[in-house]
Amino acid sequence: MPARADTELVRLRSAYRWLRRSMTLGVLGYFTVWLAMAAYLPNLMAQSVAGSVNLGVLLGLLLIPITLLTIISYELFARVTVDPISHRVRIADEEERENEEEGR
Repeated sequence: MPARADTELVRLRSAYRWLRRSMTLGVLGYFTVWLAMAAYLPNLMAQSVAGSVNLGVLLGLLLIPITLLTIISYELFARVTVDPISHRVRIADEEERENEEEGR
């Protein structure tokens, strides 16, 4: 594999790793804060927000849109950061295979 493709593979791994970690840490961070608040601040979480819905339930229900936003963000950032690098690696690999076939 050419040196350029190796460099692109390193960039691809790095971009994918950053994307995967940042999105995972975002959702798990929110969930961890929610759990910690439920465990250590029960009076705050029990306060009524609207009718019989308390803060704990509201923050728990917010996990659904936060997870969906994370999925959408992951897709958008992957298209911008990971996919172009992946495309370049794929092209370099195809060129290498063509060169190998011509050399036979």
